[in-house]
Amino acid sequence: MKYVLHVVFLISVFFLPWWCTVPLGIFLMTVPYGSVTAILGGVIMDVTFGTALTSLFGLSYLYTTVFVGVALLMALLENRVLD
Repeated sequence: MKYVLHVVFLISVFFLPWWCTVPLGIFLMTVPYGSVTAILGGVIMDVTFGTALTSLFGLSYLYTTVFVGVALLMALLENRVLD
């Protein structure tokens, strides 16, 4: 049952718009190994649909950067709260 959310997220990467997939990926990071799946989904989104953005200095891995940043922030907050 815990893998259902991982599968739903990876399916949403291909069939749902980004504004549905990104919040689902952030929510996915709260379950075990969700950060890995979310970052993998970000890489898939960037490789499949991404283009270089001139407003972000040619950054073409926007979703990967967002998911890595959120994962690092969640890890930092988890360590601060639990300590």
